[in-house]
Amino acid sequence: MSLQTLDEYLQELAATRREIEEVLGIRLYDFGATSEEEAESVLQHVLENRGYRRLGETYVLPVHDRTNMFRQFETPTGKAVWTAVDVVFRLDAQQVEAWAQQMKSAGWQQRLAENGVAGPYLVYSYSIRSGRGVVQAAEEEGIGLLTIRGEQVAPEGLIRSPVA
Repeated sequence: MSLQTLDEYLQELAATRREIEEVLGIRLYDFGATSEEEAESVLQHVLENRGYRRLGETYVLPVHDRTNMFRQFETPTGKAVWTAVDVVFRLDAQQVEAWAQQMKSAGWQQRLAENGVAGPYLVYSYSIRSGRGVVQAAEEEGIGLLTIRGEQVAPEGLIRSPVA
């Protein structure tokens, strides 16, 4: 193979790689958007069946391989609360614990409040697939667990913001 032919081959290979990355990126984005829509739909169904009413728009915060989704609802007694849902494809107990601790963190709540998402918070994790110990971790942390089938674990209560 000549040097020019090798250079052409490498250029073609690089172009093919960019095309593949673009296609995969679009597919991963589409999958992420679909997961978020599913999570939002399940959450809305669960809460509306309990007499909650949607307020405002859903805010999405993409974080690496997950998405944090926030939406305000009005409780049946007329109080405004924010839902906070961590959306992942596969969920393990450590992720549940980390999300619960993050949502209980005054620093994180301060950042949320500065961006218009002040508590109190009704906290959930949502996933397509769950590993061993996820239900127990959610129950121990007092947060809810959602799947495509609905609410697997109800949150123990609201996480109140110490910064509000």
